[in-house]
Amino acid sequence: MLALAGVLLLTRPWNGAVDGTGLLFAGLAAVGWASHILLTQRVGDRFSGITGLSLTVPVAAATAALIGVPQAAGHLTLGVLAAAFGLALLLPVLPYAFEMLALRHMTHTAFGTLMSLEPAIGVLLGLLVLHEHPSLSQLGGIVLVVAAGTAAQRDGRRGMLGHVSETYDEPEVRRLLEEKLADVEEQLTTMAKPPTEQSNISFGKRVGDGTQMAVDRLAQVAVHDRLQLTRDDVVRALAKLDEGSYGRCDVCAVAIPEGRLEALPWAVLCLQHAGRRGRS
Repeated sequence: MLALAGVLLLTRPWNGAVDGTGLLFAGLAAVGWASHILLTQRVGDRFSGITGLSLTVPVAAATAALIGVPQAAGHLTLGVLAAAFGLALLLPVLPYAFEMLALRHMTHTAFGTLMSLEPAIGVLLGLLVLHEHPSLSQLGGIVLVVAAGTAAQRDGRRGMLGHVSETYDEPEVRRLLEEKLADVEEQLTTMAKPPTEQSNISFGKRVGDGTQMAVDRLAQVAVHDRLQLTRDDVVRALAKLDEGSYGRCDVCAVAIPEGRLEALPWAVLCLQHAGRRGRS
C-alpha cells in the first residue's frame, strides 16, 4: 500500500483525464510485468548462472523482429548496427541478467515492490538532467516508495525454509528419491566393474580394436562415476529428509531453488556450489 500511494503521488494521475483505453493498457502492462518476474525467477531456478537468457533473449528478439525488421529494411548501416548492438547490451541483456540473479536471492513480491522505485528514479533523473523541480507531493511519493522498498526487504530474502514437511509433500519426495535410488543401483549392478586405474587400459599396437576398446572403457568409467555421484546425492537427500534439512545446500545452508528441486529432487547443493563441483 505504501508503494501504491507513493506511485500515485509521483505520477499524479488526477491532473489528467481518465482514459479507459489507457487503463486497459496499464492493466495489460501490469500483467506482463508480473508474468516477467515470475517466469524469470522460474528460469533462473532451473539454470545455473545466466544461461537461461540463451532461451529467453532469442524469443524476445524474434518477437521484436516481427515489427522492427520491416521498418529497418533498406536503412541498415554499420553505424545503425553498432548502435543496435550497444542498445541490446544496455537494455535487454544486462538488466535481464541482473534481474535473474536478484530473483535467485529475493522473493518475487519483494522484487515487485522494488520495481516501484522506477518512478522515483525518473523524478530524480528529471531533477538532475532536465532541471525539473519535483513538487512536495512527488517528494512525499519518493519517501513512501523508498520506505516500501526497505520494508519489503525485511522478509524478502529467499532461502529461509522451514522443515520440509511444511513446504514439500514429504511422502511424495521420499517416494521419488527411493525410486531413483533403486533405479541407479540397478544400473550400477548391471554395469561391468570399471578399471580402477587408467594404466589397466591398453590401447593395443594398432589403431583399431584396441583403441575402440579403450574409448569404450573410458566412457564406461565416466557413466559409472556419474551414476555413483547421483547415488550418493540421493542417499544424502534421504538423510536430509530425516534430519529436517532437506531443501538446503550442504555447503552454504541456503535454500535450494524450488524449480531446481522439482527438476532434481535429489539435489543437495545450490546452483552456485553445484557448478563449482562440476568444474572441480
